[in-house]
Amino acid sequence: MATTFKNDFAKSQKLFEKFTRPALELFGFKKVISIEKGGLPLNQELDRNCGIDAGGTKDGDFMFIASRIIEIKPYGSDYDCFSLRNKRLSNTETEIEKLERKIKFGLPCPIWHVQTFVDLPLNVATVAIVLTKQLINFLTDYKAKIKTTNNGTEFKLVRWQDLKR
Repeated sequence: MATTFKNDFAKSQKLFEKFTRPALELFGFKKVISIEKGGLPLNQELDRNCGIDAGGTKDGDFMFIASRIIEIKPYGSDYDCFSLRNKRLSNTETEIEKLERKIKFGLPCPIWHVQTFVDLPLNVATVAIVLTKQLINFLTDYKAKIKTTNNGTEFKLVRWQDLKR
């Protein structure tokens, strides 16, 4: 069966609620909301132009969050890293370019990045959380692994263990 944006979106929202939200709450976030939910024009702009997928309060401050949820596939790899889009065939601005520009000029962007890998058959997930600035600084200072998808989209991968070091 072919996948559609609507189906992918609904599945992503379900997985966010089941795995990502509880992880953010364990990390100290309160009142976590999905920006993508509801399809409001402002929310769509925050998502498309700022890379913001969610928000919540932490230590009394409201903070924006970028979230990527990936379903683990049998015999797959690279399930221990943050992935950021580095190149599109359309040449439109990528996540990395947006974040670098927004951080440089102090424009709205996610404070935190969350990567969730879900193993549906086992009904478990691994979730990692990092400050966006630390993630971008790492990409600037170190050579990241590059992974190209079947359609030519390129992602830079930042291993969680490398970030810890």
